Amino acid sequence: MQLRKIIPVLALAAAVSATTVACSAAAPERPASETTDAAAGQTTEGGPEFCEVLLSDTSTAATVFVVMIPDMNGDVDLAGRAELVDRIESVPDGLEDDLETWRGYLDAVAANVDDPAAVFAAHTDEVEAAGSALFDAYTDSCL
Repeated sequence: MQLRKIIPVLALAAAVSATTVACSAAAPERPASETTDAAAGQTTEGGPEFCEVLLSDTSTAATVFVVMIPDMNGDVDLAGRAELVDRIESVPDGLEDDLETWRGYLDAVAANVDDPAAVFAAHTDEVEAAGSALFDAYTDSCL
């Protein structure tokens, strides 16, 4: 009776293990000096300055492209986020406007941090798209 219960579990474990191995084997290996340009979906040589800046402060970088929600974010280091973004001098191709949009958003939030309505108003569709694009570039290219 116990064997009937164990066999399906072992079969499932074997299938998961085989899938994991197949996926790992299919993933192309890249030299450490290569990164993926998330905006263009291309591989570029060398570590981009974008990643160097963000990886210099990973605790801030983890939330730098996340929108501010009044009374929900706790003790947010807006100055730290803004300083990190200001240090970024270049981004993957196509994200220049997104970076400027995000800088403007952080400035608007910092100027109105005590006014929840103004903070919500600063979170536009354009800001949401810019933050998402920058976050995707960070996770795809840098991590």
